[in-house]
Amino acid sequence: MRSPYSRLQQRYTKQTQQRLILSLIGSIILVVILVIYGLPALFNLTGTISSFRRGNSATVSSDNTVAPTTPELSQDLTATSSAHTKVHGVADPNITVEIFQNGRSLGTVVASNDGTFTQDADLEKGPNSFTAQAVNDANQKSDVSEAYVVSFLSGQPKLDLSSPKDGDSFNNQTISVSGATDPGDTVSINDRLAIVDKDGNFSYSLNLNSGDNKLKITATDPAGNTTSKELTVKYQQ
Repeated sequence: MRSPYSRLQQRYTKQTQQRLILSLIGSIILVVILVIYGLPALFNLTGTISSFRRGNSATVSSDNTVAPTTPELSQDLTATSSAHTKVHGVADPNITVEIFQNGRSLGTVVASNDGTFTQDADLEKGPNSFTAQAVNDANQKSDVSEAYVVSFLSGQPKLDLSSPKDGDSFNNQTISVSGATDPGDTVSINDRLAIVDKDGNFSYSLNLNSGDNKLKITATDPAGNTTSKELTVKYQQ
């Protein structure tokens, strides 16, 4: 499996290549002006640019440092049953990155030579939204990254069984196993997946064998927490 760092680093490589291409285009334009119009035109262009900079000195900083690239966080999990996690990401090499959890700052870390960084975090129950922002030595800040959201789910998921009931007897060989769980959970009946709708309701058509049939119904949430119920029903021909 390819590392999430590798995918993020590839994106940064593309961004770097785009910057180089823009720089190359600018150099080509200057050369064309020099060839076609000669040195005087180039000097005039340089003077115009300098005048523009002087005229905007009140609003433009004299610091020509380029603002850092927006960090990218790795979406490692969507849900977990652990109260602790690690937030991974990629930014410009050796840059300071501030990490935010649900809008609250967790402090800063410094990206390594290859741009990767990691931050430990204690999760709050429910959704946790993480973002990151890079800042350079000139106190220039990047845009805030896209959010990485992971839910902390503890305890057992809901499992309400509507039918059948333990000890029920049936004359029909095919019965419906139905009930409700939490939205987003999965439900299995004897290790076979049932259909769960957006509201958490589920149903499954089960073929019975003659005599007693043992059923195990299990609900599993996205973090891997489970709730199970077992019962026995009878098919009488």
